[in-house]
Amino acid sequence: MMKLALFVLVTLLGAKSSAAEGSCACEAEEYGFTIDCEDKDPMLDALQYLQRRNCAADCSSKGCELNYLIVQSHHDYCPEEGIPEEIEDGFHDYDTSCTACDIQRDFIPGAPDCPAPSCSDNTGNEAYVNLIEGGCLQDCSSNFCRDNFFQLRSTHDLCDHDVLTRASEEGLHDLERPCADQLCNVGEGESNQLVCDPHAGHDHGEHGAFEWAGVFSLDDASHIWSMQKVGGDYADPTMRLVLFPTDEPTEETMESLEESAETLIEGDSCEIIEDGESMTPASGGSCFELHVGRGDDSTFTIRTRGISGVAAYAQHVPTEFERDQHYLKDSNGADIEPIAQEGGGGHGDHGDHGDHDDHDDHDDHGEEKHSCACEAEELGFTIDCEDQKTMLDALQYLQRRNCAVDCSSKGCELNYLIVQSHHDYCPEEGIPEEIEDGFHDYDTSCTACDIQRDFIPGAPDCPAPSCSDNTGNEAYVNLIEGGCLQDCSSNFCRDNFFQLRSTHDLCDHDVLTRASEEGLHDLERPCADQLCNVGEGESNQLVCDPHAGHDHGEHGAFEWAGVFSLDDASHIWSMQKVGGDYADPTMRLVLFPTDEPTEETMESLEESAETLIEGDSCEIIEDGESMTPASGGSCFELHVGRGDDSTFTIRTRGISGVAAYAQHVPTEFERDQHYLKDSNGADIEPIAQEGGGGHGDHGDHGDHDDHDDHDDHDDHDVKELVASMDGRNGQAGVMFDVVAKKDIHIVGIGSIHTTSRGGVDVEVWTKKGTYDGFQRDADAWTLVASTSVPGKGRNKPTPLPHGIMDEIDLDQGETQAFYVTLLNTVMRYSNGDKDSQAVDVSNSDLEILEGVGKGYPFKSTYNARVFNGSILYEVR
Repeated sequence: MMKLALFVLVTLLGAKSSAAEGSCACEAEEYGFTIDCEDKDPMLDALQYLQRRNCAADCSSKGCELNYLIVQSHHDYCPEEGIPEEIEDGFHDYDTSCTACDIQRDFIPGAPDCPAPSCSDNTGNEAYVNLIEGGCLQDCSSNFCRDNFFQLRSTHDLCDHDVLTRASEEGLHDLERPCADQLCNVGEGESNQLVCDPHAGHDHGEHGAFEWAGVFSLDDASHIWSMQKVGGDYADPTMRLVLFPTDEPTEETMESLEESAETLIEGDSCEIIEDGESMTPASGGSCFELHVGRGDDSTFTIRTRGISGVAAYAQHVPTEFERDQHYLKDSNGADIEPIAQEGGGGHGDHGDHGDHDDHDDHDDHGEEKHSCACEAEELGFTIDCEDQKTMLDALQYLQRRNCAVDCSSKGCELNYLIVQSHHDYCPEEGIPEEIEDGFHDYDTSCTACDIQRDFIPGAPDCPAPSCSDNTGNEAYVNLIEGGCLQDCSSNFCRDNFFQLRSTHDLCDHDVLTRASEEGLHDLERPCADQLCNVGEGESNQLVCDPHAGHDHGEHGAFEWAGVFSLDDASHIWSMQKVGGDYADPTMRLVLFPTDEPTEETMESLEESAETLIEGDSCEIIEDGESMTPASGGSCFELHVGRGDDSTFTIRTRGISGVAAYAQHVPTEFERDQHYLKDSNGADIEPIAQEGGGGHGDHGDHGDHDDHDDHDDHDDHDVKELVASMDGRNGQAGVMFDVVAKKDIHIVGIGSIHTTSRGGVDVEVWTKKGTYDGFQRDADAWTLVASTSVPGKGRNKPTPLPHGIMDEIDLDQGETQAFYVTLLNTVMRYSNGDKDSQAVDVSNSDLEILEGVGKGYPFKSTYNARVFNGSILYEVR
């Protein structure tokens, strides 16, 4: 189903509540799927993905987010008779874990409006009961049935998905057929909900009317404001622009005029300026509505005689309209850059505008990449060298959305991965020429996954590349000067072609020049018989090892270690299917008997455990079999059975303790049973552990949370309270309050959330008491930590080093404010509940409250935002 390759692209979450995402049309456009009520296969494929990946329990992965959006947008928009019954019955399993986009039932011409729903009481469910008791399943033609059906329909389509009971939800589907003639429209469904307004969902912070503000020093009688098509289209055909002349073009001036700008930009007095026309800003400020022309470039003259500065406020970010020209120039064509700006970020050198990059952090060279097979599995695309249409569709998306300038959106990230994985894996002759020529426009802005050219049986190994010098480019020059384009059969041509191939496939994409990159494609045909293999390509690179990318800390062979006190002749180690599958069909487990089951013992045996787990002497233990750990330690390779649960007996007679080292985290295999029990079925918890975290109470395992305390740090007295990680929004930083419920030491910030997979600079500021009222007052804050760390990317915590800040003592009931910020706009945080002082997450020791997003440093404030990350602390 290659239709799903771009269909299961990437997307975000779903639940039609106040936490909803933007419009479904914009989500679909950004992530490349289509809302098509006639095409049931993608709906069902997406539902099966949700079921297979257990997204009802955890919807935070990109794959779960996307596939829920596909299901939810069709469920909420399409007529009931067009929705497969499996969708109706299975969709609501995901309401509480996933987040919805915004869409209503498609408009029905001529039908009356549905009644306004009452979402805060039981009206909708009562309507369903009335329909059943009134016999409307048999005959729905009466006014009584019509009125109750309309009420049920309105509640279903306009209220949160959890307002109706499961019976009412599924009952509505059963009533569709007998009530087929009872039709009404909800909301303003007549508008085209399948067309995206790309700016409707932008977060404008405090100032909802404009996305961007800038202040400029001027020294010319006229200036040119330009808007250009990017990727074949204008970002928007119109844009409102407010201009204030000023003699003091400073950041303070820009900020002081924001409210006045908002009033003007939202008013009815904006003068329309067509492409090629002029505008003159009045002394008290003027609003202009710029209308683009039919060409690729539109320009508007600003008369600025006698004006030494201007503060500008734009409905959209001006760089969205930049293709190869800066948006503001003087009459001589010189770029005029802002003295200060808010929103949109900078854009570096405008010398030729062909490759300016607003996102330096996307340089992924030298950092560990994620397997392309795992990225493809998570995001739902397929690496298929025969499917050139998918490659070309993804490239067109990158071009249309100007991803060469900003690759931070999920749509750009996904489509780059589709193009890059095929470009790096497939044989050159199978890659469309457009990919070869256009792919490298995105190298500096986007982040690649890890894959090598597919293995060619019988071919020799390519030579090791020299990525730090010009060897690859010199090989290309040798090939051209040596006539290898005409005849590539000589050893000279072969050796240089192998060197060029090796550099291309194994070095960073910017090591070769553009000429060498594209020249390799030209050389493919004459050198078709010159084949070599790079790296260890014989392995199946299209199969994801879900644990290959795990960070095993210092000990790459095992993910988890634990030490236990034992008091029984035998114990049971269990592995369970979770969400229908085992996390892995095998797992190596090293066991050391010990009379001193302490954290120190566990740490002292780590190197020995690593040697055993990487060795060739692991004894295979099948489901139901037993194992006996030797005094010097033993390695066992556990193989799961065909059932939902697999168990392995550990003979422990005479053993008072054991140190265990596992290839995977044992809780990955927990569904409703703890992984280690004694012969009576009592849970055996570790005295100390590393990796994987704790998992609280295992009373019934039905809903245990593996992250209550996270007290698995080197010092086991240090605890960790983890806040949200959904990353629905972002800017440079976030301010928030921490309230102590006991006497505690704040040890540090444990982790943050950033889109970057490159290096990021982090600052931590703090103050006694609340942040509220001090959002822009830098003098009230103290900088307590400044560090650089490698970002882990979206939906993964980026840890900060321990010990970079001094402990902060908090007495019970005291509040401490934190401002955690990056130096650029790649921090992620969540949307809050409008109350910036609401509790986001808490335990028995402390609370983390909702806060505000911030521009850097101490700039724009975005209300009701939630810190994504964790706080490290000790109870005094």
